[in-house]
Amino acid sequence: MSDKENQNQSVVEVSVDATEAVRALEAERGKLNINIDAEKERVRKQEQDRVREILAIADKHNERGLANEYIQNGKAPSEFGLAVLEKRGQIKPIETKSGDIGMSDKEVKQFKFVRAINGLAQGNFSKLAPFEKEVSDATAQKLGKTPQGFFVPDDVLHRALTVGTPSAPSTGAGNMVAQELLSSSFIELIYKRMVVKQAGARTLTGLVGDILIPKMTGGAAVYWVAENTDLTSVSAQTFTQLSMRPKTLGAYSELSRKLLIQESLDVEALVRDDMAMQIALEIDKKALMGSGAPSNIPTGILSTSGIGAVDCGGVAPDYADLINLWSDVAVENADFGSLAYVFNAKMAGCLMQRYPNSTGGDTPILVGGPQNGTIIGFRTFVTNQIPNTFTSAEASTGGALTAIIFGNFNDLIIGQWSGVDILVDPYTHSANGTVRVVMLQDMDCEVRHAESFSATQNAATA
Repeated sequence: MSDKENQNQSVVEVSVDATEAVRALEAERGKLNINIDAEKERVRKQEQDRVREILAIADKHNERGLANEYIQNGKAPSEFGLAVLEKRGQIKPIETKSGDIGMSDKEVKQFKFVRAINGLAQGNFSKLAPFEKEVSDATAQKLGKTPQGFFVPDDVLHRALTVGTPSAPSTGAGNMVAQELLSSSFIELIYKRMVVKQAGARTLTGLVGDILIPKMTGGAAVYWVAENTDLTSVSAQTFTQLSMRPKTLGAYSELSRKLLIQESLDVEALVRDDMAMQIALEIDKKALMGSGAPSNIPTGILSTSGIGAVDCGGVAPDYADLINLWSDVAVENADFGSLAYVFNAKMAGCLMQRYPNSTGGDTPILVGGPQNGTIIGFRTFVTNQIPNTFTSAEASTGGALTAIIFGNFNDLIIGQWSGVDILVDPYTHSANGTVRVVMLQDMDCEVRHAESFSATQNAATA
């Protein structure tokens, strides 16, 4: 066959493929019953509403020039509204400051948690850990505050631990040779251990001072307008601010003196992992159920005023209760984003043995098990930070109840201020040679929209 014949054959094959593709698309459109004209009209109406809302805000604040820019760039009315308030000084941008002090990769690898802790425990920080002291002093100068123990800068908190070899990372010989690989940074270790972060909570890092986060509390009104008739009135969106201020988190580990005199990379990893775990557990606990009282304690989801509530009456939840948790959020038009259920291990075991109907069946309420489970199609996360010590007037098992939380975890915001302050206490357990290591971290958490969450706080697990 000649080249020309081959080319013609290819054209025929492509033409046939294209025709089949068009037919398939038409068939799919028929199945979905898509009305192209109606879709065009919907998009046109959506764009008209967007422009109308932006202009309503612009007229209220005399910002037509800025409005034209946001209209042309396809921005949402909410973005324009926040830009107007920021321009007029009613909302200030969130100020952040990196806790980095400009350490090189070599210097970051040289910093050792264990050496710094041991230096303080022995009462000779300058001699036993001169490099770590220099780094702490530089961090203190950058942050403008004095540590209670020593500061760990963001350079170190975001570095990956270096240990092992690419070919044999867990062998004895490999553990003596430093290579770039393996574990996550200290900050990532914290995040991986936080259930709320896994569920979708947002984190703000490197914060400075108190911050205000804008949120929309009311949308622009919509009107039906007759042809060739102007709007009789306009209604702009309304905004408020969510405040967050640093609250000091304290978590501690207890380490033996013999452990601390070791400088192996394995011991460094063990201490670092344990510290990250303690911080993560405490952030998780307060983000879920912090009371907000006194004022130095964050307000968690369960203590946030205005979230939905489902009454389980002190008995084990049934299928309807789990659906009602979703429904509470859905009726507020907040059922989007990172939606998930969060509960403890006892509740997970309970829901794996309960069924959507009283006659049982093959599929329990919690499908797929506790690690990768779903309830009515939404993800589930298990944490024992939610205890079995809730009480209820209706409960026959008073004092042994628990909570289930459902919501859009994107609307849970965790703020973290730069630097971790590590205080070493060699005195509390001096009789047995144990050193207490206290980690202090400034953080806060807030729910951006209460409508995004619903919870039951009087559910039994059996």
